[in-house]
Amino acid sequence: MALRPILTFEHPALREKAKKVSRVDTSIQRLIDDLTQTMLDAPGAGLAANQIGVPLRVCVVKGDDNQIWGLVNPEIVKHAGSQVGYEGCLSYPGWVGEVERYETVVVKGRNRHGKEVRIKSSGFTARAFQHELDHLVRLVFAGTAAFAVPSLRSLHAAGHDIVLVITQPDRPAHRGLKVTPSPVKVAAQELGLGVLQPEKIRDPAVVERLRELQPDVIVVVAYAQIIPRDVLAIPPGGVVNVHGSLLPRHRGAAPIAHAILAGDGETGVTIMRMDEQLDHGPILAMGRTSIGPRDDAPALSERLAAMGAELLVATLAHLDEISPVEQDHERATVAPRLRREDGELDWAAGAEEIDRRVRALQPWPGVTLPTKRGRVKVLSGHVEGDRYVPDLVQLPGKRPAPARQVLDDA
Repeated sequence: MALRPILTFEHPALREKAKKVSRVDTSIQRLIDDLTQTMLDAPGAGLAANQIGVPLRVCVVKGDDNQIWGLVNPEIVKHAGSQVGYEGCLSYPGWVGEVERYETVVVKGRNRHGKEVRIKSSGFTARAFQHELDHLVRLVFAGTAAFAVPSLRSLHAAGHDIVLVITQPDRPAHRGLKVTPSPVKVAAQELGLGVLQPEKIRDPAVVERLRELQPDVIVVVAYAQIIPRDVLAIPPGGVVNVHGSLLPRHRGAAPIAHAILAGDGETGVTIMRMDEQLDHGPILAMGRTSIGPRDDAPALSERLAAMGAELLVATLAHLDEISPVEQDHERATVAPRLRREDGELDWAAGAEEIDRRVRALQPWPGVTLPTKRGRVKVLSGHVEGDRYVPDLVQLPGKRPAPARQVLDDA
């Protein structure tokens, strides 16, 4: 065993891709021994190979009971719960930060003899494993809307090294048109991640920045820009996207609303490898859920966002083992952006159609219907026989109120 110098954060070797080990031989065993000695001498609770200038997927971890694990090609295959605690890093001397992690993880890898092992850990040991895996898989995350936030948080908690978050520039929002950061920017700052907000991701300066970062994978969730060929070509693991429908059904900007509008009984999330066409790339994984008769777009979006986050983490853990499946392009349908006029209805539209639109078009553009008090925004309601009955409505400039109270006063 030999002590190795630990590289600090400014060293370019820490930004190199950690390569998968093809064979566990005596050189890997010596590497594990050197990592162990260096970690104990520091002292620390874990050390990854690239922290001593070796760009391989190898790390060592010291657990709660002082047991030491040396793992080759480690990956998190199961996780549960959450915990928040303070962490330091041997490559960032003096830095201590509060970090959210999974409470329990199962880590799969190979030991010093090349045998596959699975280690279940919790508490401090689980934190240590997740921290060391931060050094081994480099991600860039691109997202904007609230739908993307669970994916970002789950990737961070799973131990991925998110070297940059790209999101849309701050925009005027709400009634006062106050300039507001995107939900993804807010979450990224809470996690202590670097943020870039270009007007266009295809900007040559942005593309060059991504090349310099050398990410293993770029993850895109609800980013709201087409990813150009130059960016698609950068990561060796491809550009992976979480889409809120069962592709090829409902390709486009508003898949969740269009699933409700179409009266679908089932929807889900698709993890796909992006290509240059809209929601066209091969499928890596899918998750399904039913659409209940009272599900509206916000509730369904929240459920799908959580499903997508969990499926994304599981997919990345096995990305090298997955054979992508081409979509059946002949079955494709489109889900274009919603328009204000989509919600301007008349009672002649029929009870079922009104019900679907009220549920699908929340929170924007919403549905309005003509009444004795003029057009009223309908926030919720139900079908009785062949009639649509509003339950909660809102007059212009007023607070939401029970429909019976508002309409009976007319």
